[in-house]
Amino acid sequence: MQEIKVTLTSEDQNKMFLNYLDSHIKPLVKGSFSSAGFEDGLFINRTNLTLEIDEEECRVWFEVVYSIQTGLLVSLKYECEEKSYIEDKIRHFIDQSFQGIISDKKETYYKRYLYRYIGGRLNGEYYKGRTLRVAPYWPNQDNARTDIERYFSIDLKVEAVDHGDANVKGNIIADKMAAKLSFWLNLGIDEGFTVQHLWGVKHSDGDLEDCLFQRCVPQAAALVPNEMPNKGGIKSGETRCFNPDGIQAMMDDIYLPDCWKKLLAALEKSSDDINKAYDNCCFMYQMAMNAGRYHPTVQASYMVSAIESLAKSEEDNERTSFSGFIRFYCDLTKENKNTEEVLDFLYSKIRSKHFHSGAFEAGEYDYNRESTISFQNVSGTILRKKLDIGRRLIRIAIYNWGVDLIKRVK
Repeated sequence: MQEIKVTLTSEDQNKMFLNYLDSHIKPLVKGSFSSAGFEDGLFINRTNLTLEIDEEECRVWFEVVYSIQTGLLVSLKYECEEKSYIEDKIRHFIDQSFQGIISDKKETYYKRYLYRYIGGRLNGEYYKGRTLRVAPYWPNQDNARTDIERYFSIDLKVEAVDHGDANVKGNIIADKMAAKLSFWLNLGIDEGFTVQHLWGVKHSDGDLEDCLFQRCVPQAAALVPNEMPNKGGIKSGETRCFNPDGIQAMMDDIYLPDCWKKLLAALEKSSDDINKAYDNCCFMYQMAMNAGRYHPTVQASYMVSAIESLAKSEEDNERTSFSGFIRFYCDLTKENKNTEEVLDFLYSKIRSKHFHSGAFEAGEYDYNRESTISFQNVSGTILRKKLDIGRRLIRIAIYNWGVDLIKRVK
């Protein structure tokens, strides 16, 4: 086997090198099978490829060898027993791939990603320059109800080695954007590609009839444009002031916040650590909205964790804790006893007890009898009030952090 020692110094360089190599070889592949395993401190990926080169088929073995200790690529082995001259062509592809890292040659690709949520209609299409577009999939769908499953697309232009590389990079960017939208709009957003069969009812001659239907992406979702849609194809989306309560009015659209473009621009100018903290915060908030949709303990716990994720971006030690972060960005003081009680309730009674001992302190598994005498459970009412206050404080704190970032990076 021919062997080339690899001395690239980062995982990003490793990925870029293998992306370039795959872009050269993939058009020639007629078949493949692979295996992987640990051997003597190494992790070895073995691939047997059937390639068509110069109108002839040949079998080529590849071994991509990683160090377990560093996680980095240490060598690349290849062999073609049938036609040894093919090894020279493989070596040429490898040399081109190393050259690709040096030249950083990329092309621009258009990609579209589809997401779903249950809620009101997105007001229209939103553009940031000519590289990002967020738009409702069915722009003319009625907005009379807020409990309808709806789809929207995130359209991107991505700099990448090839379509495969663009798919990976585009997925990452789109998922991060969807998480941001989940916080901004207070929605549980997911990709929605899981096929499920659900029971429902259909109207037949005025009667309701049980039916089993398939929940999946719209059939036309596969019809993706070849390029970024031009502005004006559908209504341009309006913006509104940030909604700290996250409650949508009946028969009204949902709107992106006024500052969404400025915040994205500020993040682009910020460090990787700040971007990672905000992305993780939004991912946790998205998880709160999805996993905690029917479980208030889960929702509140992940919202608290969203604040903890964002607090990692703070340099002032007083703002690296959940309570300290909330106090600063909500402009509160420790003298506000009611707020302090809510913060302690969220962190100690809800988040910590749930994550560390599996407790559900928000009462989702508590039940009361239906009494003929109308009364409200006092403790349950107080608990829901604390959760409402806590969620509002968390949304205000995350939003104000973004406003502060916009001011700092001007």
